Amino acid sequence: MPPQIVALSGPLAGHAFPLSGASLSFGRTSDNAVVVASPRASRRHAEIRVEGGQPVLYDLGSSNG
Repeated sequence: MPPQIVALSGPLAGHAFPLSGASLSFGRTSDNAVVVASPRASRRHAEIRVEGGQPVLYDLGSSNG
């Protein structure tokens, strides 16, 4: 089974997002794989890439940290 991210709380609670593709993007806009409905999230906030079989989180330079 490929690694996955599972939402623990909020509107996406219980939803699993597989990390089988090139990347998994997080942010407020609908073009992200995981849409975060929070004003604290940037439009393109972060991305997870699998490198060498391990997930690596990248901050996409968001102004919201």
